[in-house]
Amino acid sequence: MIDIISVHEMREEIISALVKYIGGIISFATIYNGLQHLFQGKAFIISHPTPIPYFDLLYFSLVTITTVGYGDIQPGLWVSKIFVG
Repeated sequence: MIDIISVHEMREEIISALVKYIGGIISFATIYNGLQHLFQGKAFIISHPTPIPYFDLLYFSLVTITTVGYGDIQPGLWVSKIFVG
């Protein structure tokens, strides 16, 4: 017989992990956005003109955390490299 409490606890653990993962992506995108504003659009290198939209920084954060690394957005300054690395 399946223990209902353990199934419920497992679901809570999975949801908690997903929330933390997504929260980390959003947090780093926000940090990257702050760096962009602090360094007047020179913190990251991207093929289209600056300023880089927040959505693109969110995308960059997701690509970085999943280790896919397409290379279409790159850190341009040493400060950016520290936060990305």
